[in-house]
Amino acid sequence: MYKPKTLTILSLAIGDVLLALFPMVVYTRILFNEYEPRTMPCSLYSTSNVYMPYLITFVYGFGLMVLGLEMILHHRISSLVKNSKIVCSIVCSSIPWVLGLIIVLPLGLKNINMDTCEDHRNIDQWRALLAIGIFLPACGAVLTSIIVKCKVKSPHRQAVNNCPQVMVTSSTQQTAHGSAPLTKQQGLLPTAPAYHFEQPSTFASPTYAFPSQLQYDQEKSQQFYDMLATSPCALITQPHYMHSGNPSGNFLNGTTPMQPTVLVGENSSDSSQKPARLLVISIVFLLLVTPFAIFILGYLFDTDAIPLGLVGTVTVASIVFWLNIIRSVITPLIMYGYSDN
Repeated sequence: MYKPKTLTILSLAIGDVLLALFPMVVYTRILFNEYEPRTMPCSLYSTSNVYMPYLITFVYGFGLMVLGLEMILHHRISSLVKNSKIVCSIVCSSIPWVLGLIIVLPLGLKNINMDTCEDHRNIDQWRALLAIGIFLPACGAVLTSIIVKCKVKSPHRQAVNNCPQVMVTSSTQQTAHGSAPLTKQQGLLPTAPAYHFEQPSTFASPTYAFPSQLQYDQEKSQQFYDMLATSPCALITQPHYMHSGNPSGNFLNGTTPMQPTVLVGENSSDSSQKPARLLVISIVFLLLVTPFAIFILGYLFDTDAIPLGLVGTVTVASIVFWLNIIRSVITPLIMYGYSDN
């Protein structure tokens, strides 16, 4: 079944494919044509310039945030995420692209004359483009990953908190340890029916007498608790009672024995490492994309910056530009970190 994280990762992979087929092709063509952008339509050239450093970075950052939110939802309401329909998955995976096309692309193309290909964007517009297109998604991805790391518990702790507590008592509504009876207001299995047993007519004793074989089997009980400690969740189903002709053996405190049946959930032994992987990926993403924005804001738009000379400026600009492009290598890391193997 489709999941939000699966389609989100797929959408990020499609973004890499578009990066290779569209902006990089335009950039290579301009590079080999002596930087003459007018040899192609201005709309194509301008759109590729907005897509490559800004739009795809925005989509990647918000894609990481969507993955983090999906992880929190998976641990809080796992049944909803597991059974999510294809419509919900498409909506979750398309949110970064929709926001990018609505916010980043118009902001990047504003004040560009498509007829003459003249750029009339001012410093404030450039700052807004860099802040929204690069700084906001990069910092937001790291912040979301930190929140996920703090919120998401280990599989064992989450199983202990989420697994339902099951108690089966006799008509006296006493607990296994002889404590006070639990009412519906106390919140433990409010809808569970009480199990009533009538006194067998063949027994002369006025007390309830049941077979001694109804006592817990120690080995199976130990296996049950071992399974509960290792599995993400154990669902205790309707108890099964074993009957025997031996009338000896009574139940203490009116409790009804049960032989638990364990339904082992999805193996999530790797789930505790996924928040850490997401945090590492987000930090790498931040380190790769922010130098480009810092260089533009801190050097090209700063008249008091120390001049690097033509060679130094071109060298630094090329390094930060290709760091921004190399950030696409985090896609395999996401695929590996969120694999269900």
